[in-house]
Amino acid sequence: MAFAEDCTAPERPDFSMNVEEIDVQDYNDVTEGLIRFEDASANYRACLDLTISERSEGWVDALSAYNASSLAQDEVYAAYEAFSEGFMEASEKKAAEAAEKQSAESAEEAEERLAELNKDLPEDLGE
Repeated sequence: MAFAEDCTAPERPDFSMNVEEIDVQDYNDVTEGLIRFEDASANYRACLDLTISERSEGWVDALSAYNASSLAQDEVYAAYEAFSEGFMEASEKKAAEAAEKQSAESAEEAEERLAELNKDLPEDLGE
């Protein structure tokens, strides 16, 4: 394959991390990896396109590689979409749990404050 010396397929981003254990910065890093993959894929296809359009040695292999790169890109986007949806679901779950915890803590604090205020009231106030 003559194009192999000049054209290098991009490395696929890694979506294997547990979405329940990552933070927004980790998510942004993965998204930036996807952008780098997209840029590298465009450069790779442009390189292959030159070999294909010139019908130089290896153009058939370059055409096959070009088609495979399109499939790889589709697979990467599908994996990113699943990763992104998982992260969003995990984030919503964390937010709901935090809100529930805060609500419970607020209710407990309110009860403690009310008890504090009521302890100084005369016992026959309600009669």
